[in-house]
Amino acid sequence: MRNLINFLIRNAHWWLFLLLIFISVGLIVNDAAYPRSIYLSSANEVSGRVYQTSAALTSYIGLKTVNEDLNERVAEMEARIRYLEATIAKSRDSLSSSAILKDSMNVSDYTFITAQVVNNSVSQLENFITLDKGSAQGINRDMAVISATGVVGAVRLVSENFSVVIPILNPKFQLNCKLQRTNYFGPLVWDGINPRYAWLKNQPRHIEFTPGDTIVTSGFSAIFPPGIMVGTVIDTKKESDDNFNSLNIELSTDFQALKDVLVIGNKKQKEQRQLEGKLKK
Repeated sequence: MRNLINFLIRNAHWWLFLLLIFISVGLIVNDAAYPRSIYLSSANEVSGRVYQTSAALTSYIGLKTVNEDLNERVAEMEARIRYLEATIAKSRDSLSSSAILKDSMNVSDYTFITAQVVNNSVSQLENFITLDKGSAQGINRDMAVISATGVVGAVRLVSENFSVVIPILNPKFQLNCKLQRTNYFGPLVWDGINPRYAWLKNQPRHIEFTPGDTIVTSGFSAIFPPGIMVGTVIDTKKESDDNFNSLNIELSTDFQALKDVLVIGNKKQKEQRQLEGKLKK
């Protein structure tokens, strides 16, 4: 035992040297682990930011496709609503319900195409609207154009990928409308002054009109289906013929904010016009 103790004492400097080596190695290992953890943490942060930016960019690029899908769904829902209204109208016999629902159209007689406004004017006397779809997408002359809130106008010119619409805000365009409450009809005319208002002509003097009464399309046209919202009555004025009044109508469509529209085609339009045309011969 004494020899062992003497041996350890004689070589104490070596034992101290080895101890210092072990301590140094431990410190190096600990110091290396910390920078490594910092690096890994930073790398994760950077990669996370990259993925987040990439996802946001992909989402933005996909917005156009999503918007087109939504517009197609709107057209589909419009068709379904019309179908449901027609079904309900057939199933009810009361005059009170039919007064509203009898204007429902048979959805199978019409086509629905969504489009977007690419050019629009409201301050001219003869305004027009340009849509981003044309004959290649199924749009033809004399198709009705409506917005989510009401009537817009009718297609007049068509190219392969664009179409030009004559809106209500054009004196050359006259739409046959009616007072929904009474069914009295007449031409809707814009006076070229305010894009929010138009006049419903030839309304009998003996009919009482109430501000807020609803004006809709009459259906006496091969272009517009019946019952499409046009606007509401504001007030009245006498015409030159004392037997009639003109109704001042606040249009339901805001043409200054118009963007998305629905183009409606009547599948039986050609047949109707051919038959009516025979009377002119």
